[in-house]
Amino acid sequence: TIILSNNLIGYIHPGSFSNLPGLTDLYLYGNKLTNVQVGVFWNLAQLQDLDLHKNEITSIKAKSFLNLAKLEDLDLSYNKITNIQPGAFLNLLSLKRLNLASNDITGISPGAGAFSDLFQLQELDLSSNEITYIPLGTFLNLPSLKHLSLSSNKITKIQSAAFSDLTQLDTLFLGNNNIQVLSGYDKLSFISNVALHNNSWQCDCRMAPFRQKMTGSASFENHITCEGPSHFLGQKIQDIEPKDLIC
Repeated sequence: TIILSNNLIGYIHPGSFSNLPGLTDLYLYGNKLTNVQVGVFWNLAQLQDLDLHKNEITSIKAKSFLNLAKLEDLDLSYNKITNIQPGAFLNLLSLKRLNLASNDITGISPGAGAFSDLFQLQELDLSSNEITYIPLGTFLNLPSLKHLSLSSNKITKIQSAAFSDLTQLDTLFLGNNNIQVLSGYDKLSFISNVALHNNSWQCDCRMAPFRQKMTGSASFENHITCEGPSHFLGQKIQDIEPKDLIC
């Protein structure tokens, strides 16, 4: 274990740790790093835990963490990350927990993007960012993902079936966003723990298909409090008949 936290480190030369091939834990949190140079973590084949939270990192480039085949925990929270390039987490074959909370991420590339092929990933925290939209294909090839937090973003729209490939998902946090309308009730009903509170729900015809499928058995149904239209302000959607949800 090496702890270099809470210093004023602003730059690490590529290969700085290359003579430590047996290193398992590296803590670099609370420094002044602005980026992750490709090659900084070269020859750390045994590294399991890498903590980079509370730095000033703005972007994660492709292949930033290449050859960290045993890495299980990567903490990049509380940085200034706005952009994650496709391939940023390439070949992190053992990664189980990825924390990107409290950054400035505005969007995630769908398709073969930032998170594709993280086959062992179980927890992904993207809370407290600037994300506005979740398109189809955002979360591809994440067969082990169980916990996904997107709370406290600025999400206004989630494309139908955006979470349909996450077959193992049992916790989904979407609270404290700007979501107005939601589809995909069938997928949500199979997720054990869903949080939808504090959004900008518009209880009109666009929510009628969702309301029609509500049975009262899913706890998240109680989270949807209407912010519009004005005559439904403050009402729970579960207390409104589907036929009354009109445009």
